[in-house]
Amino acid sequence: MRISQLQSLTNTELSLIFHIINEIEPISSPKVEVRGKNDLLWIKHEQLISKLTRQESKLTEEGKEVFKRLMEKLNKTSAQEIIEEAIRQQYLDSENLTQMELNYEYPTNTKSSQPDFQF
Repeated sequence: MRISQLQSLTNTELSLIFHIINEIEPISSPKVEVRGKNDLLWIKHEQLISKLTRQESKLTEEGKEVFKRLMEKLNKTSAQEIIEEAIRQQYLDSENLTQMELNYEYPTNTKSSQPDFQF
């Protein structure tokens, strides 16, 4: 799991992970309890995905909704995250530009810099 993935998880998603890897299907034998978010960084990504996926059928409908959001976040590649951030930044930049344009006051009594031509 990448740090960016870990930071994107909600408390509900983290609770689901901790419940599965601490209670339902522990990471190792003898059982080692994973207590904090940073402990998740030490678990191999494929192993975590595998453990979570095996438990999906046992979840309630509410749990399956949380599981779906969680898996969307965990299955993103770093390239996808970079692209999404670039798109988000481009959108914010365009929103700021639009806001600046809306607040811009055009000068009223200025002489045109273009020469006067008569045809």
